[in-house]
Amino acid sequence: MEEPAFTLNNRFFVKPSLGLINDAQTSLETRIEPRLMSLLCLLAENNERLVARPLITKQIWNDYGNADEGLTQAISYLRKVLADESKLLIETVPKKGYVLHAKVLYDEREREEESEYVHGARRGKFMLIGAIVFILIIVAAFFYKWKQEQKQGNPDVIPATQNSANPDAGRRGGGADTGPDTVTRPQTGADKVKQ
Repeated sequence: MEEPAFTLNNRFFVKPSLGLINDAQTSLETRIEPRLMSLLCLLAENNERLVARPLITKQIWNDYGNADEGLTQAISYLRKVLADESKLLIETVPKKGYVLHAKVLYDEREREEESEYVHGARRGKFMLIGAIVFILIIVAAFFYKWKQEQKQGNPDVIPATQNSANPDAGRRGGGADTGPDTVTRPQTGADKVKQ
């Protein structure tokens, strides 16, 4: 999930998705690399709480062996961008970690947009599932109706033993000229001579 934008001490507007820090006092815009932005976001999420070095190296540097030196340089660079020459904004707790001391305000509008997007995606999933269930119910209803018509017999379907010209032709003893074992064949000239 993308980190929401936030403001530090009503001066620095931080836009993690773009990697930008805007200084409202000097109008200076600084682009920082993703790892530094992740570090700043981690400190902001834990504002006024100690963030231990091992946690930072695990989360930001993926337990890279030489992360200690990189972390020290990253903190130094963030202090420069955030005009923290006195090292009061990002406090170093020797051998333990760092504490961010700032007023952190998250951009509520961006959080609302993010929330609307998440809820909209969920709503879309539920609507899709609902549509699929509705279609399955309709298909099942038509199939059920079709099966019921097959059981009751369809008047449009004539059984194979029934002849529409002579309905009694297929029954035993039925029909004027034929018996059950009699085969009717056309008369030939030889049959006419016999008569």
